[in-house]
Amino acid sequence: MSEKEIINQSENETLGLKKIIVNYIHQWKVFVIVGVLSLIPAILYLFLVPKTYEIFARIQIQEDSSGGAFGLGEAAGLMKSFGLGGGGGTTVNMDDEMTILASNSLLRQVIHQLDLQVAYMKPGAFRYKMYKGSPLLLDFDEKTNANIMDALVFEVSVDKSEKVKVKVKSNDIGKYKLEYPSLPAVIELPLGTFTLSKNALGDPEIKAPFKMKINVNPASWVAEDLAEELGVEDVSNTSNILELTIQDYEKKRGVDFLNTLVAEFNRQYENTQKQNVDKSMTFIDGRIQNVIAELDEAEGRIQQFKAKNGMTELEYDIEFYVGQMSELQTKIIELEAEKYVVTMLDDYVKDPANKYNVIPMLLSAAEGEKGGPIATYNIAVIERNTILKSSKTESPLIKQKDEQLDNLREGVFQTIRNAHKALEVTLADLKGKENQLLAKMGEVPSMERELVDYRRQQEIYQGVYLILLQKREDAALRIGEMKEHARIVDDPFVKQKKVAPRKLYALIFVILLTMVIPVAWIEGRKIFKELKKEFQDS
Repeated sequence: MSEKEIINQSENETLGLKKIIVNYIHQWKVFVIVGVLSLIPAILYLFLVPKTYEIFARIQIQEDSSGGAFGLGEAAGLMKSFGLGGGGGTTVNMDDEMTILASNSLLRQVIHQLDLQVAYMKPGAFRYKMYKGSPLLLDFDEKTNANIMDALVFEVSVDKSEKVKVKVKSNDIGKYKLEYPSLPAVIELPLGTFTLSKNALGDPEIKAPFKMKINVNPASWVAEDLAEELGVEDVSNTSNILELTIQDYEKKRGVDFLNTLVAEFNRQYENTQKQNVDKSMTFIDGRIQNVIAELDEAEGRIQQFKAKNGMTELEYDIEFYVGQMSELQTKIIELEAEKYVVTMLDDYVKDPANKYNVIPMLLSAAEGEKGGPIATYNIAVIERNTILKSSKTESPLIKQKDEQLDNLREGVFQTIRNAHKALEVTLADLKGKENQLLAKMGEVPSMERELVDYRRQQEIYQGVYLILLQKREDAALRIGEMKEHARIVDDPFVKQKKVAPRKLYALIFVILLTMVIPVAWIEGRKIFKELKKEFQDS
């Protein structure tokens, strides 16, 4: 293409563009009319949409340093040589915590506490849900609430004489028209009984006569909507702080919602922890009773043995050997107590009824050591119980957790077997040394050696008894010292800038409407004329 042709093409395009602009200018009336008309929905948006604000709060998810395990304490200085359970600490899974905060079950509890299941539409306003200022209150019991499976709409009309007319609509029960001479009114429906009454704390500006709608939805539906509106975000990947946000034109409702959400979240966590501790307490109490019975039996054997042989105390001629054996016997007693506890724990773990229960941490690792097999298994069990709150047992997450627990359980079994075997080897070595010392007591009567065995059994049961008492005390202290799982960093507050209605949005709407509709109309009209001309020519 030559330079002249390029110049001519450019001039033609310029002339074409000028022609289009001139054509639009000639149609200025269309732009003005559309611009004026577009102001109407923009103004309605600014006036009808209530001033909506964002309510904001921060919480810190605190770790449970005990991790569900109890320290060994000072009972006889035992249990420090086997890595059968971590000392304790757990880490917080922030994704799980965020899921629980927005879970349907937790939000339903908040809804019941704040009575958000019933939406009181403000008389004379556009879709405005009142919070505390409704002139009427609609109440129903739990039985009725359980029957609500679809939306219920109550259209209430109150005249000057306080005569009440009620229209009820629902897909489940159809339509009903009811009249009552005064309030309170008891509304009998197939779903149950509803009581409509005056609200003593209602807005004094709303006086009879007036009409208003009251919408009742299933709590799970309301929870679904709130879950979409609720914002739960973590500050960073390395932080345990979450930011909670909710948008509402009733500021008090938004603040109450976040406060109640955090309080209910802490309450459910505390209940879960107490249930785990109660299970351990029940296990320990049962074992304490068994040890007391065995200790009584051991003491009875000693008493019978002494009475039979006319003895009151050990003979003085074996004091020298007893001194030499004192340290050896102390070690044997400690290891026998450990072996007893390991056996007791093995019986508990092998019981099918305890397959997905928290394993009591009767044994702990050396001081400062964490992450043992039992602690890892207990953390997985607690995570499974947490997921069960918002999922069913057939869900893929639960099946995945079950498979993980089965694999971890084998590790627990192996660890207990190794500990038991190590105890037996060590005990055999110590008892061999003890037999060598006893062999030197050629002149010590056999009954004295039998009495030593009886007393050793007695001391073993006493050692186990002290361990279990210490564990029980640790469990009781843990309940008393339990701290809030979610610590409030920033109390819920209303942000200064409103999020709706936005003047900028209204302006953008007017500009787009003013530009798009006239252009579309002009171009469409032009195309229609061309098509019409072609049709006539043909």
